[in-house]
Amino acid sequence: SLANRSVNEGTSNLLKPARGVTREIRASFSRGSAKRTGFRVGRSDDAQEETLLYYDWTDGTITLDRTRSSLNPDVARTIQSGAFSVGRDELLDLHVFIDHSVLEVFVNGRGHLTSRVYPTRRDSDGVDIFCEGGTCLLTELTTWAIKPA
Repeated sequence: SLANRSVNEGTSNLLKPARGVTREIRASFSRGSAKRTGFRVGRSDDAQEETLLYYDWTDGTITLDRTRSSLNPDVARTIQSGAFSVGRDELLDLHVFIDHSVLEVFVNGRGHLTSRVYPTRRDSDGVDIFCEGGTCLLTELTTWAIKPA
């Protein structure tokens, strides 16, 4: 668990211990000056593989960017994006589920994206937070491993 942490473009490894291919994450962010706020999931140690999940505060969109999700040339590497409005005084609340190849996110209890990702590397199980174009505030975060049924 983390709370009240400033995140900027140079911040990394806040969630280094939170590795694994089955994970649940609940996080709330306040915009600050950031253009984009989100997560890198399925991230390899050298960042050759990773999936970006972020909210663009300027465009009002939520995005799953799979362009670097896999080194396998036969795997689709698309970007899914949809319009989503976060109010001026509203926090961005992301509830993320990672279950092997399934990635699902609920946004402020009103929006949702689901995708499949197929990393090839054994170390592609990292999770990290990022902000682009400024600083945001991570107001609260809890993450935990999901046990198999």
